[in-house]
Amino acid sequence: MNFYKTIPCPLCNSKEYFILKSGDYNKYSADEIKKKFSSSSDFFIDQVVKCKNCKFVYLNPRIDTSIILEGYSTVIDEKFISQDAFRIKTFIESLSKIKKKINLNNKKILDVGAANGTFVKVCLSDNLIADGIEPSKWLVYQAKINDNIDLKCGSFEKFDFANKYDFIFFWDVLEHVFDLEITKNKILNLLNKDGYLIINCPDHDSIAHKVLKFRWPFFLSVHLYYFNENSLKNFLKDEFTLIEKFPHFQYLELEYVFERASKYFSFFKYLKKVLNFLKINKLPFRYNMGQTTFIFKKNEKK
Repeated sequence: MNFYKTIPCPLCNSKEYFILKSGDYNKYSADEIKKKFSSSSDFFIDQVVKCKNCKFVYLNPRIDTSIILEGYSTVIDEKFISQDAFRIKTFIESLSKIKKKINLNNKKILDVGAANGTFVKVCLSDNLIADGIEPSKWLVYQAKINDNIDLKCGSFEKFDFANKYDFIFFWDVLEHVFDLEITKNKILNLLNKDGYLIINCPDHDSIAHKVLKFRWPFFLSVHLYYFNENSLKNFLKDEFTLIEKFPHFQYLELEYVFERASKYFSFFKYLKKVLNFLKINKLPFRYNMGQTTFIFKKNEKK
């Protein structure tokens, strides 16, 4: 447990909280946790709490920051990149929704936690100006060798960017960052006047979470926070205004979805066999498990 530490609420700094789910840390050594701690891991042993003051839901105690950073920089995940074609389909659809609300032409876009660059690829294919930053050296390398996309490699919070941006995207990334305040300050410094912050994240207020409870697949040790609309507004305070939100539907391969679902519900193992028998296991599957896309506009300082 010496690699875990108790923290105050990341939003309001209160030390008072309710325990929603107890943790199970003692079954694993530090080396085992380090090995499992990657951004795509389905590992979950942590205590989930709710702040008594602001009602924010987060992990407490929390694993040491150095383990988080090491896990993200060294992650290798062949299964993740096997779903690239489906993620591209997802991003094309999501980008189309956003473009109906906001003009992105001739604007500079930054994708934070870009993985192997699928969203950047979609933007570039649409003649948009886009950069990406990703801590995983392996994923940055995959972006280069497979799509000739030069992602910046490193931590968003520590990276020295040469440019400012009109749009900053966090696709399923904000729940991973180790210091929300540092992250917000970096966003504010990087965003141009009248800039936009787009956050896609698991929504703690979603029907999927309310139905599945702690079988909700977004309860993961790598997810340090569980946002909803209210907590995002508390996080961004008066520096941003929410102008739009919509449910995020994503495409993945049927077999990939059922394989992940079988970790929570055993009958999906049998359904997977049916998929293989019918030879439909490679078909795209469009679904929403409680993710929401939030569009925030940067407020002008008075």
